[in-house]
Amino acid sequence: MAATIGSIGLSPVVRQRLFSATVDLVGDSTGAQYDERMNALRPIGEVLTFEYLEASKREPVESVRQGDSLSLATTKMRINNFSQLPVLCSGKSKRPFGVVSWESIGEQLSLNPNADLEACTVKDPPKQKLSDELLPAISIINARGYVLVVNDQDHISGIVTTADLGEELANIARPLMLFNKIETDLRRIFNSLRASGKLTDETLNKALAGSAGRVAIGSRGEEYTLGDLVKVVTYGDVWDLIPQLYDRGEMTRQLNATSELRNKVMHFRALKDEHHLTLSRLEGIAVVMNDIANKLTD
Repeated sequence: MAATIGSIGLSPVVRQRLFSATVDLVGDSTGAQYDERMNALRPIGEVLTFEYLEASKREPVESVRQGDSLSLATTKMRINNFSQLPVLCSGKSKRPFGVVSWESIGEQLSLNPNADLEACTVKDPPKQKLSDELLPAISIINARGYVLVVNDQDHISGIVTTADLGEELANIARPLMLFNKIETDLRRIFNSLRASGKLTDETLNKALAGSAGRVAIGSRGEEYTLGDLVKVVTYGDVWDLIPQLYDRGEMTRQLNATSELRNKVMHFRALKDEHHLTLSRLEGIAVVMNDIANKLTD
């Protein structure tokens, strides 16, 4: 809920369009023939739910309870730099009673300087389940500034704000740009070798052996997927055609990991530790591929 892209001047409409456009890349990406195994895990078009957002699953959720003092709420909001804070029902209940915000506090105190927490609490806050679809709710989050997220028992699970959406957009956009850079340079390498006549149909077919339905029918790199381009460029006979700047074995491992990570990110799958490691290396992998492409095309 800290300030990020979502709070640096982007209008709600722009934020929604940016986030929606990013999600649309799942089904409209260059060379978007994804690995069949990944498609089986999350098919293209599967509903993207609130469970994808980390802010929807925070334990414990910072909150106050019905009957607490307004000063406790404002203290927690100030310390945590929150604009809104869930108010839970009294006792040990995990069900939300409402939400208190700086806006609701200011409005009530202007009417009654002695207003308490309950008076400042919005009793009908926007609420979504973890299993609810995310995209239709973006306009609600932008309009209200937040939504409460609950589980199937109507217990508080998290609170998603416009700042959280901005942070998720940044997390998605950065790797997408790096994937695009890496794929573009792989295509530059492919096209350069094809144009020079060094990469023949025979070698291309050998490199793609084992790729279902793949044959050397394409003369341009744009006709192949990222996974196919990795197979071709790192194939021994093809790598030997490239100026020897980098180790083939290591680059094969890193590019295969990049291809797997791209499928994970594009299908909004949860990332494991090894995927986060590859994510941290993407910028370096992009630099290496750019070096190789420039060496071939200079």
